[in-house]
Amino acid sequence: MSNTLDLDVSVHGDHTVVTAAGELEMDTAPYLIEAADAIDLPGRALTLDLSAVTFFDSCGLNVLLALRHRASLVGATLELANLPDQALRLLDLTGTRPLFTLTARRGGVSAWAGRAVRSPGRWECSPTAAVVSWN
Repeated sequence: MSNTLDLDVSVHGDHTVVTAAGELEMDTAPYLIEAADAIDLPGRALTLDLSAVTFFDSCGLNVLLALRHRASLVGATLELANLPDQALRLLDLTGTRPLFTLTARRGGVSAWAGRAVRSPGRWECSPTAAVVSWN
């Protein structure tokens, strides 16, 4: 069985929301970095909705730390929404929770629903795939 991570990216004015579903771990974490690299971040807000993440390990934490660093370098903000308990425990164990802005929104990031300027699409990722596909 292969681990998968599906990423849905939507843009709402100057706010980009990336919704992740599946496992955020060693094999799939690079896909989140690749998706974030495609986002124009300077001066924007980025929200990662992790409500559908079913597994989260130290590689997932490293990705969040890298995205936080990248956002701070370009004057962007990073918000983590709907972190699963496993991710929260890891942030607490490593003392990194205070580094992030955490939010919980009912129904995911639906607060931005209906305000999308464009919806770039959906990343479908699998560690066995040669290329990350953009649908």
